Amino acid sequence: MIKKILLMSLCLCAALVFAQTKVEDTKTETTQKSVEKSGEFPGGINEFRKQLMNHFRADKLKLDKGTVNTTVTFVINTDGSVSDIKASGENQVMNDESLRAVSKIKTKWIPAELNGEKVKYNFTMPFTISF
Repeated sequence: MIKKILLMSLCLCAALVFAQTKVEDTKTETTQKSVEKSGEFPGGINEFRKQLMNHFRADKLKLDKGTVNTTVTFVINTDGSVSDIKASGENQVMNDESLRAVSKIKTKWIPAELNGEKVKYNFTMPFTISF
């Protein structure tokens, strides 16, 4: 229980969220430079982090101390679903567990908008855990 609380608080404090401005318009299949309204998670990014931590199994990392990080990227589709989930970091177990945890979140996102139309949106989130 303490490990989970520590893990959640470290994630909330340490992880910063950066959304890329690269957007793919579903009608023309071109990449846009910016959007009028970014994709967002219902309840905000802290709610997304909370759900991520609820699905993340820290015990899989098997670390006593140290810091592990990865960068999770995915596409928020025009229907709010998530696809093309990827994680890149030095620790493959952290990458795999991050992919699994994000894919377990079933809440749909609010899609990004460009010119009043919903568009695909690339989202990037650094994820760090300290033990």
